[in-house]
Amino acid sequence: MDSENYQSIAKALLSIFLSRDQLESIGIRPDTARSALQKLQVVQEEIRNAYTAATDMLNLRLTKEIQDKQSKLNNLCNMESNHLSVKRKADIEMEKELLEESLNSKSTLLLQEDKYSVQKFKQATKRLAKKLIAENRIKSRRLGAGPKPLLDSDDEDFIARAIESKSSAHGGRYDSIMYLNHRVTSKDLLSIANYNLIRRGKHMIRSARTVWLRGRPRRVSTIEGKRHCSKS
Repeated sequence: MDSENYQSIAKALLSIFLSRDQLESIGIRPDTARSALQKLQVVQEEIRNAYTAATDMLNLRLTKEIQDKQSKLNNLCNMESNHLSVKRKADIEMEKELLEESLNSKSTLLLQEDKYSVQKFKQATKRLAKKLIAENRIKSRRLGAGPKPLLDSDDEDFIARAIESKSSAHGGRYDSIMYLNHRVTSKDLLSIANYNLIRRGKHMIRSARTVWLRGRPRRVSTIEGKRHCSKS
């Protein structure tokens, strides 16, 4: 029950089997459980729509690939081979065979002519539908949920200007390094951020990691790098 979707499902199931008094006795409001049931029905409908859209998209994608491969194959067949070398002719014939094999495979998958192609088409549709569900956040929390960020773009601009003013102290340096006669740590960024927050009449923050995660990550492949929201 670590996500809103699972909690809504549990409340919806309990609202089906328990009465209003029983729901109140276990700490669940009946109206909340009823709304969770309605929300679950909406989510189920959106999931069905996602699978329908995934099927249509996959059909269009396969049709486009078949048309492109067929066009390329026709161009190879119409190519003049009188002035080509023997090696080039062999390469063209091999390319034709590969295109024909790929074309037959795509056509079989599109038409679902055998059991294997039916299974493969369903698996591709399922993967694409999961991608659509994840992109549209159908089963996730709503976009406005969760706590508000402690820092905004104004704080980022202030920190960037502070770094820029210190990094240009020697005139000929353009790297983003603060020359403070000691090694710059995340606590320095925290001090700059808190100064700007106090100046704007906001509450200070305690975690230097909060400020650090607003900057450019060293490795974009990490979890923090994928979640960072900095403009830089």
